[in-house]
Amino acid sequence: SGTRAKAQVGTLDWVLVDESRSGREIPCEVHYPALEDGAGAIPAPGPFPTVVFGHGFVMAGGDYLTWIEGMVAASYVVITVETETGFAPSHLDFGLDLAFVANAASSDVVDLVGTMDDRVAIGGHSMGGGAAWIAAAESSEADVVFGFAPAETNPSAIGAANDVVIPALIISGSSDGITPPASQHQPIFDATSSECKSWVNLVEGSHCGFANSGSLCDFGEPGFSGMTRARQQEITLQVMTAWLDHAFYGG
Repeated sequence: SGTRAKAQVGTLDWVLVDESRSGREIPCEVHYPALEDGAGAIPAPGPFPTVVFGHGFVMAGGDYLTWIEGMVAASYVVITVETETGFAPSHLDFGLDLAFVANAASSDVVDLVGTMDDRVAIGGHSMGGGAAWIAAAESSEADVVFGFAPAETNPSAIGAANDVVIPALIISGSSDGITPPASQHQPIFDATSSECKSWVNLVEGSHCGFANSGSLCDFGEPGFSGMTRARQQEITLQVMTAWLDHAFYGG
């Protein structure tokens, strides 16, 4: 089942090439349990499950470092997919990128052979959450899918949800001022075909509280006064680790 001791955070850059899409390059950042901090750190003994994560609109993986570091400390490898960061993203390409990374992760991160295994979760925030449902409908390797305030996408995440049969989790903030739960998170959840799906409502939670402060996301919720960011991230980490531990380790 892998080593579950607390670990430091190692990081490495990783670029995949999807030859089926005209040699599309997919840059990623890999965060892994290590015996010391930083780039080039020695990987901790594994194997550990992998979380492939998609960022929100005009955001990047680095905007979620608090959550990422908490997941690594809980003995997960987190791979952030760093494509579609601009103002005109392709939701389809982002979803296909997430699926491609999930399919390749356990065998293609050469520097982490033995640290990772074939247990894979796909998830994301906002745009990345919606894209995760597109990915889950495409990926042959994903075991579970999750979304933090998942947004409707083009092509439709709601439509893709009909083909998602793996366990699914959505964490929604009731005071989300960017993607209203009733018109975006809830329809994705309702359309998901999985017999094992979970909904978590964060009372007075925000859209941007899943990420660290200082991203462009914050401009969409000026003056937000609901749940604190620290509390929202604390609960999200607790829910995620408990849900993934159950999915990957049982109990």
